[in-house]
Amino acid sequence: MSDTTGTVRTDSDLLNEFRDGQPAGSITPQDVRDIIASMSARLSAVQTKARNAITSGPYTLSNTDNGTMLVVNSSAAITVNVPTGLTAPFDLVIVQAGTGQVTIAAASGSAVHIHGGDTLNHTAGQYASVTLSSVSALGTDVYILAGDVA
Repeated sequence: MSDTTGTVRTDSDLLNEFRDGQPAGSITPQDVRDIIASMSARLSAVQTKARNAITSGPYTLSNTDNGTMLVVNSSAAITVNVPTGLTAPFDLVIVQAGTGQVTIAAASGSAVHIHGGDTLNHTAGQYASVTLSSVSALGTDVYILAGDVA
């Protein structure tokens, strides 16, 4: 986004003007409009984020799943496989929409870790959601699974 002088300014720049001790009057109505427009665009992007519907399995993740929501709607249990070689950072939300439990399984060479124990790699039940995120600080092909696990 740019201000009236054409200078490109980020949301952080605008917010820092307020936080750095400047009087509140230093934020102009245009600054507020710019922040609202930016936040609105981000919200719109999240609302239109791709949703990949899965009704049968197994399903193997690919780079096209990065940044999306995988909605698993099945009465049968389905396994979602996490292969090696996904581009980092990789983030995915998995939702169990049906009654069939979803198992998140690491392929040979990749690792999926869960707080509480690596055997808690299933969704907890219908309407449960989990996130799968790569953690490059832990190594290549290492992921954390968090959320409604059982």
